[in-house]
Amino acid sequence: MEEIPGPRMGASTSRPRRICVDGVSTVLAGGVTYMSCLVNALARAAPCWTFDVVVSTGPLADKLDRLPNIRLHRAAWARGGAARFVYRQTALVALADRLRADALLVQFPGLLLADRPQVMIAMNSHYVMEPPVAPDARSRFYRRVQRFLFSVGYRHCQRTVFVSEQMAQLGRRFVGRDRTRGVVIYEAASPVMHRLAASVPPYAERKVEPYLLAVGTVASHKNYAVMVRAYGELARRLPDCPRLKIAGYFGALDAFRRGAGPRPALLDLAEREGVADRIDFLGSVSDEELGALFSRCLAFVSTSLLEAFNLTVVEAMAFGVPLLVPDTSAYPEQCGDSVLYADPSDPKSVAEQMYRLATDRDLREEYARRASERGRLYSWERSAEQYLRVLEDIARPRASSC
Repeated sequence: MEEIPGPRMGASTSRPRRICVDGVSTVLAGGVTYMSCLVNALARAAPCWTFDVVVSTGPLADKLDRLPNIRLHRAAWARGGAARFVYRQTALVALADRLRADALLVQFPGLLLADRPQVMIAMNSHYVMEPPVAPDARSRFYRRVQRFLFSVGYRHCQRTVFVSEQMAQLGRRFVGRDRTRGVVIYEAASPVMHRLAASVPPYAERKVEPYLLAVGTVASHKNYAVMVRAYGELARRLPDCPRLKIAGYFGALDAFRRGAGPRPALLDLAEREGVADRIDFLGSVSDEELGALFSRCLAFVSTSLLEAFNLTVVEAMAFGVPLLVPDTSAYPEQCGDSVLYADPSDPKSVAEQMYRLATDRDLREEYARRASERGRLYSWERSAEQYLRVLEDIARPRASSC
């Protein structure tokens, strides 16, 4: 299998640099994992560089390694979404100037008032998604605002890092002719997940349990309605089919259980499909709990409508799990021939592949082997080296050497 190529930038990373890292908006699980893994890998790859990381809440700070070249700055009052945006565009800019940062590593939509070189990370595809991912007028208006901010940030920042070619193609639709500032750098599973996976025997030697595993927040773009319909089709075709476990934040279900909201439509759908007693909504889980789920599952399944780069897919690959994923968005780019594909708009297509995984042990073992091999192509060490070349390429000149 060929190695996935990275951007070809030959700039040296030998000179010491001071990089101001925007972690103020990093509050959700996927973003926390991404930014913490990236900063930790950068700090190890460039020990003579200093990384000043600005955070507003605890999760990101808690996951940063205690390395001498990682310096933490807390934005105590930047808690709510609006406060974080104002802080980033004003106080964070002033802090970067006071630190005399050589470059800024920022998140969407960049620091629009900063005059220092910036690399903007476009890790999330939400702002370039189309309906039905934005199913109502309010969501569509919000997406248009985000697209406008993205196009402004893209032009203002010296580089934009996309997490996949598919994400880059979507993003470039909103930047007109100025398409030269974008580069693609893939992410990878966290060292924690790799450590947990290292203690698990190969799939063919495991005592797997009869359940299919889906991972991700229960939201419209994750397309769980199609997954439930497909699972209902599987249950009618295979009465003793594996259970379906869904790990991920399900706010509507939490509110319903507290008596603070209506019954989620997804539960009603599961009732109509006759599989309500076979689906386990696990809610948010820790890394250790997720690792245990990966190590015992029959297979991993996803029906998400659009993913810039699916982190749980590379986590499943790290555990050598057979995967069933959509044949759309970034999945083919990310997975190649290492997974089974289905049409995420067609429950029968998904159900057919679920049936194959549930009934064919040899098929599962073959795709588990392929997934394990594919997963080795992704590493934070490789990604950090590519980021360092981008940062060095745009950083302000400095005469000293490491």
